[in-house]
Amino acid sequence: MKVDIYQPVGFTEVGQRANNEDHIYPPLNGVSNNTLLFLVCDGVGGQHKGEVASALACASISSYFEQNRAEVADDAYINKALRFTVDNFTRKESEDKETSGMATTLTLLHFNEAGATIAHLGDSRIYQIRNSQVIRVSEDHKLVNDLVREGHITATEAETHSQRNVITKVISADRMDTPDVKIINDVAPGDYFFLCTDGVLEHIHDELLAYHLRDGDDNQISDAEKLENIRLECVGRTRDNFSAYLVRVNAVTGTVPPAYVVDLPPVAAAPALPVAQPVRSVNPQGSYELDAPTEFSRPQVPSLRSAPDPPPLFRHPAAPKPPRKKFKPLPYVIGVFIGIIATAAGMLYQRNNVPQPASQIRPEAKIPEVAATPKIESATEEKKTETQIEQLPKKPAEPAANDPGIVYDKLLAKSESHKFILLIDKGIYYAWEPEKKKKTKIDYNQLLSVPNVLHYYNFPGNKKGYLFLSNPDIRIDNVDSVDIGTSETIYYKDGQKNKIENATGRKVNLSVKDMKEKLTDQVSSEVIPN
Repeated sequence: MKVDIYQPVGFTEVGQRANNEDHIYPPLNGVSNNTLLFLVCDGVGGQHKGEVASALACASISSYFEQNRAEVADDAYINKALRFTVDNFTRKESEDKETSGMATTLTLLHFNEAGATIAHLGDSRIYQIRNSQVIRVSEDHKLVNDLVREGHITATEAETHSQRNVITKVISADRMDTPDVKIINDVAPGDYFFLCTDGVLEHIHDELLAYHLRDGDDNQISDAEKLENIRLECVGRTRDNFSAYLVRVNAVTGTVPPAYVVDLPPVAAAPALPVAQPVRSVNPQGSYELDAPTEFSRPQVPSLRSAPDPPPLFRHPAAPKPPRKKFKPLPYVIGVFIGIIATAAGMLYQRNNVPQPASQIRPEAKIPEVAATPKIESATEEKKTETQIEQLPKKPAEPAANDPGIVYDKLLAKSESHKFILLIDKGIYYAWEPEKKKKTKIDYNQLLSVPNVLHYYNFPGNKKGYLFLSNPDIRIDNVDSVDIGTSETIYYKDGQKNKIENATGRKVNLSVKDMKEKLTDQVSSEVIPN
């Protein structure tokens, strides 16, 4: 089979970030309708050289394809290309210590004698669009997608999950994640392939993408103009870097070699993903740059994207956009003025005529600088097959009997051994010490419930944190950072790497790989002292 394409078009934009950590291949000034390989990568890690990672991934994979020509880039071939790339990452980190821990997502498209090979790692995406319909879309490697697929949480819960931005697969020096690879024999003239980083998805959803790429009398414009309309959806509103390649198939000739005939499901509109769309941040005032962790924790990889505003509503292709109504300022101003007067009068009446019980009159609390958008430092790279998700307790009907005078909205955790309670009061997180009658504001990250509840928190201004296990009742002080998995948790303390079992709190012997990063001898299994 031979696939001919039209002139591909693409873009790569910095968005509202300080620098562009996305990278695409081939470069825009070097792409033509003879190009067979397309790559879109999104560097992970903020200040951890994400731009170096994405550029090196593109250079390494393209070099491997050029030096190792193959009839079809199948699963084995893609994994060899990735091994070659990981080796280059390792070499780069040994030469430049500042790149230690760098990582990137990958989206790959290769036209060959079997049709097209697509592969990806992370949350950069690839779409196949035919006749104004999305017929295939890659599934993001995200923690919440795993949890939804395994039935631990619902798709609705995933939209507001504390780890909804955590990705589980990347290209990095210290891991060899397995990519999703598909060979697509069903490639037809007129098909679009669209590769993009997740920054594009802040404002482009599946239906809106299909709308911009529709065929119809009302959209007789070039591919470059269609892509420009997609780019303009993101300009000025997308906070992350955003990059994409758009490739349209011109003609398909010949047959597929028998060895590469694949039995993919019949072409149909692609089903909605568990978490197909980003959600509105509950803290829209939070600084995007400050939302990113200051350290990229290995081997578990966070996605450093703030949750964006929801995309614009999809307008059906058959329905032309209505003309904008002429703005009439005078009626608008009069209406607003009347509304303000009515609201003020109502509030004044209520204040003077509706008594408030003394128990309900409480001082106003300042809105937390970062509310419900914690700095997620890591997520497990292991497949979540035995994770037990435990719901946080509801607000108790009455405060604990031995804690007189404490008032809160939700109890998060309680330690009998260490005599403290973690709670939420009016949207702010506190640590309450009953014996001292001391209520102190904390920066709180409830990381993951597996199979007990693990909490990580610190006091504002203190870089050291506390790792607390509700069951068993164990607290580890002066922790630098944590990487929490489904069965084991890694934490760094005093520059040393340690690993514990989540269920028991016991220390776990470090592997040979772990030992390379640890300066002391291998620790034996023992219960961490209280």
